[in-house]
Formats: sequence, structure tokens, C-alpha cells
Amino acid sequence: MKRVGIYCRVSTEDQEREGTSLQTQLEYCLKYCNDKDYDVTYRFSEAYSGLSLERPKLNELRELIRSGQIEVVVVYCLDRLSRDPTHGVILTQEMEKYHVTMEAVTEDIDNSELGKLINYVRGYASKVEAEKIRERTMRGKRAKAKMGMIPSGFGRYGGYLGLRYDKKVKKLVHVPGQIEVAAEILTRYISDPSASSSSLARDLQRRNITGVGGGIIHRSSVSRVLAKARAYAGLLDWNGIEIRGKVENPIITEEHAAIVAERLKCNQEKSRGFGRRKWLTGRVFCQICGRRFNLDSKKGCYCNGADNRNPRKCPSPKVGLTELSALAYGTMITALSEPDTVIQRAKEDHDNWETQKQLKIELRHRKEDQTQERQKRRRLLSFQHENGGLTDEEYLKKLSDIQKEEVAAVSFAEFLEPEPPTLEQVKQTYSRLATYKPLRLHFLEVLRNPQDEHAEQLAEEVGLKIIIGPPKIAGQKYSAQVLMDLTIASEEVPFPSEENPWAMVSQSSLRYARRRPQSPGHA
Repeated sequence: MKRVGIYCRVSTEDQEREGTSLQTQLEYCLKYCNDKDYDVTYRFSEAYSGLSLERPKLNELRELIRSGQIEVVVVYCLDRLSRDPTHGVILTQEMEKYHVTMEAVTEDIDNSELGKLINYVRGYASKVEAEKIRERTMRGKRAKAKMGMIPSGFGRYGGYLGLRYDKKVKKLVHVPGQIEVAAEILTRYISDPSASSSSLARDLQRRNITGVGGGIIHRSSVSRVLAKARAYAGLLDWNGIEIRGKVENPIITEEHAAIVAERLKCNQEKSRGFGRRKWLTGRVFCQICGRRFNLDSKKGCYCNGADNRNPRKCPSPKVGLTELSALAYGTMITALSEPDTVIQRAKEDHDNWETQKQLKIELRHRKEDQTQERQKRRRLLSFQHENGGLTDEEYLKKLSDIQKEEVAAVSFAEFLEPEPPTLEQVKQTYSRLATYKPLRLHFLEVLRNPQDEHAEQLAEEVGLKIIIGPPKIAGQKYSAQVLMDLTIASEEVPFPSEENPWAMVSQSSLRYARRRPQSPGHA
């Protein structure tokens, strides 16, 4: 019996047309497999757009195909697998590569070249139809919004705490127990100028107030109530279209909603760290997995792979943004204040690179000689076999020995790291960076402002890169490598001075080196 994986798909969760609903598709596919005497090993059903190739259940199916755990993929019809002809070709070629066949319940699949062309044309027509459906749907929603009606897609509560869309009255109605919480949040925020989403959330959490999902209310729920204050005043916005009269008994006035919006805008303008690009953005990497670090002025800096939702959670340590800024900027100060030390290290790096270059050249020549010698042995074996000097078994055995030698041969890492900066380049860079002095006077300003433009310009000038790893010494929380490429940049940007003296003392494992193109996890 052939091992089969069934794949069913609909575009939306409430799609219940005959032949396309998930349950109906599965029933037809199971009946098809039963008639064929197939062993249904896996079943996949999901609500996802057929124009996307990145679908959770489809990805699971493709993993099974690559691992050889299924022999046949059964779908109700071809457009259930994909509505994009290009994606269809990718999936078909992937199945052919791993010797997996695809069958459809409602149509025959021709695997000849002509059949593949016809399937591609049909896939293109399916994609056009999907785009038409999407355009008609959005056009209908826009028309409903202009007529003052709420377009579909609000879900069971529409994303508002205390408000739920009622299909019977076609309005957002109050949810008892939640609307009172939303009213308290808005009232306190309007009446108390010192109130914030964080302080309101902490107070509600101390009182064990629950949110929409039934769990303890989160700060994001409080922020969402404030951000959607216009809805609680009876004004809904859908793609720039204002809808009135579709909220049951507004709990605040439009004037109050405007006050909330103005306060939120002022707070956002005052915020220096949260939700904006930092001067260290894109320069901090994880030594363990090589991913970039998320830089957050509130939560701190952590590896992208350290999220609890990641199935393979990275154990990378967490670092405070201020602490990381002090380390990075302080290291640049140290490097630029000690040119003799950096020049000496640059000389050593360049000498080591020259030595490695000569060694790799010699190893490469040796490898080429060994390859040529094995090719000669192959030709000799072939000649002996053709002239009867070797039997088939002897020929195959000796040929296998040569192949094993190739596999076991040491790969001498032909990749040579980029040439480090020469002493002349380092000296020229120092002369250009003289405009950035005095750097220490700007230190406190950098710590206060994670978006400091001057620090970002300096980091770009020296090619700053930071690699955070696990601690190497007992008592430390993490280890850090600060890499700099002291080569000449394309532009010269003056660095202003500030009247903020700072005596900087830092402890870290520092390394001054040229940036390397490989993954920082393998640095």
C-alpha cells in the first residue's frame, strides 16, 4: 500500500461552498484513497490563501516529501494546492525530485510535457480568478463602508475590548464585564495627565482584571483601547472611510477621543527609544545562532531566536540597551584613543593573513596534485578494464576505493578571509576620524538617546559589529566581541563635541579586526 498525504485548503475559515469546504474536501479525498487502496498516513487542512507558498500545513507536507515519508499527495483539485502557476511548478518539480506523485480527485493529472504546460496555463487562469475574487471582495467592502455599513471581517469581537460585532443588528455592541474596563481606561487616561498605558495596565493587573481572551489583561490591550478611542466615541475607520452610527451607546465623546489621540501623538514624539531604529540596529549579532539581536529600550536586547515561541529556543543571554550602548561606544573611544595599540594589532593581523595566504596556496597546489593523480588512476583502471585486465568486480572495487579517498580527503578550506586593512589604511582612517574628537564628551548624550545620529555615523565609519555570546568567566552575564573595520569610508562626516564629560571604565573581551562576510555565529 502506498503511503499518502492528503492536503485540503480553503481561503477563509467561513468558506463553506460545496466541493471546497475543508470537511467536504477531506471526505472526497478519503473516499478516493479508499477506492485506490491507499494508506492515508497524513492529513493536512488549513485556511490560507492559495497565492502564498508559505503556508504552515503546506510546509509540513513539503518536509514529509523531502524526508521520503509519503509516496503520493492527494488533493481535491489542483487549485487547492496552489493558485499561483509559478508556485505550482515549484511544488511539482519538488515532488518529482523526491519521486512523489500527485493525484487529484476531480481531475486527471497529465505528467507529460504537454500536460505540464496545460496545468501551468490552468494555474495562471486560477491565479487571475483569485485576483478577481480579491478585487471584487475589497470593492464590495469599500462600497459597504461608504454606505455607512461595517464591512465583514471584524471577527467575534472586532479587535476592541468591550465591543463585539453583532450580525443581527449589524453593529458593535457592548460586552458586559469588558466595556466597563474600557470605559475606566479611557476615563482615567483623559482625567489624569500622568496616566500611561503601563501604569493603567499594572493597576488593572493588580486587581486581576481579565482581557478579551479571559486571561489577565496585558499592556497591549490597554494601548489598543487608547489607540482606538474613536471607536468608543462611535466613529469607525475602515481604510480611511469614516463610519458613523454603528457603535451601540458610545462611552466617550468625540472631543475626548481627540484628546486621547493628541496625547498619544505627543508621547510618541517624546519617546526616544521604543519602536524606533537605534544607532546599533543591525550591528548586534548572536554568537550561538548567528541571528540579529532585537534592540528594545524597555525589554532590553535579545536574540531573535530566544523567543519562547521558537521551537528551537536560542540560549543567548540578554543585555540592557544602555549597557550595550556604553560598551559599544566606549570601545570605539578606546580604539580611537589608542592608535598605537590598534596599529600594532593591524600589523599582526596583516602578517598572519599573509602567512595564511601562503599556506593556503601551498595546500591548494597539493590538493590539485592529488586530484590529478586520482584522475590518472581512474584512466588507468578504465583502460585495464576495457582490455580485460580487470574483472567487473575488481574494477568497481578499485574505483570505489578512489571515491572513498576523495570523500576522506581533507578539505583544505580554500576560502581565504578578506585582506585586513594595511598600516597605511589604518593611519589614513585615524587622520580622517580626527574630526570626531572629543568623543568622550558625547558619551552621556549617546546613553540618553538610543537614536543618536552622530553615534550611528561613527559606527558606520568604523564598521562596527558586536557579537554577544555566553559568559566565559564565572560571574559575568555575557561575553562580547566588538569588531571594527578601520578602513577608509566613502564620505567624511564631522562629529560635533558636547559639554558632557564622562570618565568611562568598561570590562569586556574586545577584539579589533576587519569585518568578515561569513555568519557571525561562526566568527
